[in-house]
Amino acid sequence: MGGWTDDLRSALRSLRRSPGFAAFAVGTLALGIGATIAFASLFDRVVLRPVDFPGSDRVVMAWKWREARKLMVSPDRETRNRIRHADAFSAVAAVGQRDVAWSTDDGPHMLSAALMDTALPRLAGLHPVLGRYFDARDLVGSGSPVMLLSEGLWKRAFGGDPGVLGRSLRIDGKARTIIGVAPAALRPPGPGDRAADVWLPLPDDSTVAGLEVFARLRQGVTLEHAREETKALDLAATEADKSAWATRLEPVAEIVASNLMNPLKVVGTAVALLLLIACINVANLLLARGDARTRETAVRAAVGAGRLRLARETLFESALIAGLASAVGLGLAAVAVNLVRAVHPREWTLLASVHLDPAVTVVAVLCAVSTVLLFGVVPLVHRVRTHPREVLTERSGTANRNTLAVRRLLLVGEVALSFALLAAGVQVVGTLLRAEARDPGMAVHELLAVNVQLPDWRFPDEASKETALGRIRDEIARLPGVKGVTLATSTPPRTGVFAGPAQAEGYPHDDGAQGLSIFFGNQVSPGYFGTVGQRLVEGRAFNRADLDADPEPYILGESAAKKYFPRGDAVGGRFRMSPSGPWHPVVGVVHDVWASGSATDPGYPQLYLLRPKGEGSSFLVRTADPSKLASGVRQAILSVDREIPVVDVQPLAGRYRQALARERLIAMLLAAFALTAGVLACVGLYGVVSQLAVRRTREFGIRISLGAERPAIFALAMRGGVLPAGVGLAVGAGLAWAGIRLLNMRVAGLSAVNPVAFLGAALLLALATLTATGIPAVRAARTDAVDALKVD
Repeated sequence: MGGWTDDLRSALRSLRRSPGFAAFAVGTLALGIGATIAFASLFDRVVLRPVDFPGSDRVVMAWKWREARKLMVSPDRETRNRIRHADAFSAVAAVGQRDVAWSTDDGPHMLSAALMDTALPRLAGLHPVLGRYFDARDLVGSGSPVMLLSEGLWKRAFGGDPGVLGRSLRIDGKARTIIGVAPAALRPPGPGDRAADVWLPLPDDSTVAGLEVFARLRQGVTLEHAREETKALDLAATEADKSAWATRLEPVAEIVASNLMNPLKVVGTAVALLLLIACINVANLLLARGDARTRETAVRAAVGAGRLRLARETLFESALIAGLASAVGLGLAAVAVNLVRAVHPREWTLLASVHLDPAVTVVAVLCAVSTVLLFGVVPLVHRVRTHPREVLTERSGTANRNTLAVRRLLLVGEVALSFALLAAGVQVVGTLLRAEARDPGMAVHELLAVNVQLPDWRFPDEASKETALGRIRDEIARLPGVKGVTLATSTPPRTGVFAGPAQAEGYPHDDGAQGLSIFFGNQVSPGYFGTVGQRLVEGRAFNRADLDADPEPYILGESAAKKYFPRGDAVGGRFRMSPSGPWHPVVGVVHDVWASGSATDPGYPQLYLLRPKGEGSSFLVRTADPSKLASGVRQAILSVDREIPVVDVQPLAGRYRQALARERLIAMLLAAFALTAGVLACVGLYGVVSQLAVRRTREFGIRISLGAERPAIFALAMRGGVLPAGVGLAVGAGLAWAGIRLLNMRVAGLSAVNPVAFLGAALLLALATLTATGIPAVRAARTDAVDALKVD
């Protein structure tokens, strides 16, 4: 036992004598371990276990699918009923979601409500925390006036009081009796589904649009078998009409993870490259350290040290490095995971639940420890197989040419991979910066977006809704600092969508995607464009006289005007959205704005219609400082009617930042990995050139004593790093070109290979390479010939 303890102490002393080597080895490996654990945890949560739902691997989602147009929509009532008759499923559940207003003495509070039938609890296999779930009697007709509380709302609002059963809450103006408390684990397993505050009954014959349908496969039934059965049911229902809608089944886990899959592939590639670079660096360092200790090992072997003793010391040293690197790497991984949770896009709620998985962490640490031990033992094998007399009779300046060749080859690979990763990072960051600097097309920083919801029970018809909306607009307009108020049906950058076989009069019809044209658009009030600062390119904006026009006029965005009126005669022309519909006069063309799910998407043409009376829930308020006006706006709305719930009040600039959240997350991760890879490559270059210069100290001394100039020695030392770095840059250029082309297919909005990004990455790495190789080369050029010749 004493021998093992002595070996451990010897390993600790060895690392203390070389603090630079220890810090570099631990830091490099910790970066690789940390990145690997963080990404593996992300991958495990998003790809392997994306759904927090019991038995989710056998749960599928049902959709209506039209093959001709590649269009997938929510199933209607007939489709839902057809699926329920399929023998392939043990349970079929329909779930809907909407916001509801809970009326209290303090005013209305918005809650997230989930609509469910009796099947979802069976599908999940979960019992209620308190009371009961809905039964068949609750789903008759329009549904009984009952409700379930979520476990979270039960604890927040009622303190977990079991006496809550039987109490009534006024939801959307209707008294509903609480019959149970649903567990927190009961939630729709679909994509982007948020936890519900309350659960409401969904009648069996409901025609509510946008429902999600989930089905659990029976034991022994495969997905392919279920697809064949639903296909047969579709054909029987439609009498083999191939143009009709069909039923499409997809595993729920794939649907949930689909939005994150491509970004994760990009980030995963970057992590793999970073880990490979870190391993190359550690391997290079351990090989260099092994070369430097060859003479020490020979001396110890000559005085009687056994091979087992030498092996134990080396293994202990490697184990210490691996242990310290694992501890630091775990800390870095925890920081990275917390950062991802903090900056995740709103629609990627799945990222908020990412955590360090113990199994993933153990596997990653074991892989890292194995790597260090392997590269720690390889130099030892070479040293102990060499006879001590051969080593002791060599000059210390003589380098092992085979080892140097391997280290230079590793250096070439490291620089090449670093350049590829750095070029990709610069490409993505450049795209993000261009998107953030893009003109939004309106006065975004002076606008406050206000969303309200007029409850039908309070405002039952078009006239009462329009009156209420007008009063809200007037009250907000009276607030100090308000420059203007307008109303629309949606708020940029995520506006409405119009679809149909669009056509401009006098131009041939553009079939497009099987005759379907898609527009991002909005239904707005007169004065909208002036209030939001959207520039009028030609023609005029809507006015009050247009409200009574038949057919109503249209206003096109610039891209739509150029596409459908290529001769530039949009204003004064006519436009329609269906072959049998009326021709609408085009009275104006406005500047395009950001109007899509992501600000880097190319987007669709834009179309603006007049807001119908009584419709619209989005106010845009123009003021110098939108953030200071939020509380005043809320009070103004409550002064009109305390039953009007305020859904959201937010500066419009915040919504535009959210539109770039996915691109920002990808850019942040790739930039971090790219910079880390660049630093590791430079440090690796520095280490190789430094070690090579030290090994050639005697050679440099001889050259200087024979008359060699200092610049020649500098150039000779530089060559040891510049040549492999140059080859690495050349190889990396090809890898970067291929990698960026692949990246373009994974991240929306990226251009082809950007020469500026490409050359910028090359310049950054070249300058870093010159710095990393120049420092040890300067030291080599200053070698004192007398001292160098004393080296044994």
